[in-house]
Amino acid sequence: MSLHELAQSILAVVQQEFGQSNCSLLVVSRDSNELLRLAAAGPYTGQVKDKKLSLDGPGLVPQAIRSGVTVNVGNVRSNPDYVSNWEAANSELAIPLKIGNNVIGSLMYKARSRRLSA
Repeated sequence: MSLHELAQSILAVVQQEFGQSNCSLLVVSRDSNELLRLAAAGPYTGQVKDKKLSLDGPGLVPQAIRSGVTVNVGNVRSNPDYVSNWEAANSELAIPLKIGNNVIGSLMYKARSRRLSA
């Protein structure tokens, strides 16, 4: 199984367990500070497939990778570090992926906001 197939399998399990969500698996490029999106799942994949992220750039995923600590934000609109790339997102969870003490990437999960009718 290739790395891309493995990433897609992981995201399929996340989608199955959490339902209406979007998730991505990103790794740090060996040659640069670019974060490479190995796989994406959910209704927003077309919106994010060409989005570039950098290890030294803004956003919750780069923050989780730099710190090595899980970032869990219940209301992304109230967090100044959040970078929007899916308008319906309400919350985001970024889990650093480690080999030993080295952070190699992140699993990112976003949940959809529930819009209340007036």
